[in-house]
Amino acid sequence: PKQTRDDQWKVLKGYKADQSGGMGEDRLGVTGSVEAFARLISSKSVHPPLSIGLFGNWGAGKSFFINKVKD
Repeated sequence: PKQTRDDQWKVLKGYKADQSGGMGEDRLGVTGSVEAFARLISSKSVHPPLSIGLFGNWGAGKSFFINKVKD
């Protein structure tokens, strides 16, 4: 059978998509870094341009980190 575009998004057992907001408790121990990062990007003394990169392997917690910053 011919594969459709929807077939590529099938759910794999044991995996789930990233969730936005309400990510729960910080089991990665990044709260201090999140708070420092939020202070940096919201500081009135920092003037554009500001370039930020967040790098890490799949599953390292990048989305969790960003969602904690948004919270």
